[in-house]
Amino acid sequence: GSSTELKLSAEKSGQIQNDGEIFKRGKKSEILPSWDPSQKMSETKWMDPALHNQSPFRLVSIILAVGFASKGSLFAPRAISAFVHLLSFAVMFGSTIFTTFFAGIIMYKNLPRQTFGKLQSKLFPAYFLVNTACSISMFVTLSGVNAGPIPLQSCLSLSSVFLGNVINLFIVEPKSTKIMLQRYAKEDTGDTKSKEYSILAKSFGKLHGLSSILNLAALVGAFAYAWKLSRGITI
Repeated sequence: GSSTELKLSAEKSGQIQNDGEIFKRGKKSEILPSWDPSQKMSETKWMDPALHNQSPFRLVSIILAVGFASKGSLFAPRAISAFVHLLSFAVMFGSTIFTTFFAGIIMYKNLPRQTFGKLQSKLFPAYFLVNTACSISMFVTLSGVNAGPIPLQSCLSLSSVFLGNVINLFIVEPKSTKIMLQRYAKEDTGDTKSKEYSILAKSFGKLHGLSSILNLAALVGAFAYAWKLSRGITI
């Protein structure tokens, strides 16, 4: 069958080491072949991107669209603050929802465990960095979108978003990734019964739980701020 052919092909190419990676969680056909995202793939070129898929073309298109929508108010300070504030919120909120409820779950169900972990080790730093930058941007532009005093609820919500992401970015995620890779190294040599491996597993579990709690704090703050932001929307 197709699953057998997939398994044999992966074994011949040296992509997997054992049946557990392909036949993970009892699924034989949905799991993707193993690959290592830590290896550089710059020499691999799948196809030449079309003009509309190139960054300069996209950037010009965005600038033209914003210029057309602004109707001459593009350089008004309050308009700029409101635009940057809303755009920062949209990026932060969208990345949080997609990573938490879609990307992570789909990858977990369809990738071998080590491949999933290595891919997450590349995704999470970018995810936390973008969200941290967006929350800072929102703080900076907050006074420009409020006619009066800044509400305490808004400050608390944004603080939850900022702290949840910045602590993950600089403290929890680097430590958890380091321990995860140490576990993988021991698994690759078959050293999964030692006391050191058990300590690594427990440490990773604690850090992973803490990271999830911090991400939840950021998620809750994002939803609370979304409610507050929605109260001032007029189209």
